[in-house]
Amino acid sequence: MWRVVGRNLSEMAIDFFSTGTLPETVFESPMELIPKVKNPERVNQLRPISLNNVSLKAITKAMTSRLKPLMRKLVSPKQGSFILGRQKTDNIIVVQEVLHSLRHKKGKKGVSL
Repeated sequence: MWRVVGRNLSEMAIDFFSTGTLPETVFESPMELIPKVKNPERVNQLRPISLNNVSLKAITKAMTSRLKPLMRKLVSPKQGSFILGRQKTDNIIVVQEVLHSLRHKKGKKGVSL
């Protein structure tokens, strides 16, 4: 397989890291409908899949590997995203906990929502 796509993918990656641009075609994701049953008759009997461009995934992986050693310098520990082991949904949980405690706080110094 590499014999077929290797040269083109390598040239695309080298060009990207030199110019910072990618061909528009790498952002296209054709959709296909895969039947869940034999001879489907309704839409819910089909499973949509997106055929993402492998070259974009490979270049993205290379780019993130290059940035990984720099992330501690680029991103504050207080940042909610881009931190290894932290999920973007963690922020939602933190906000819910803060709002819950503010709603149930008693006294004159509490915040009413």
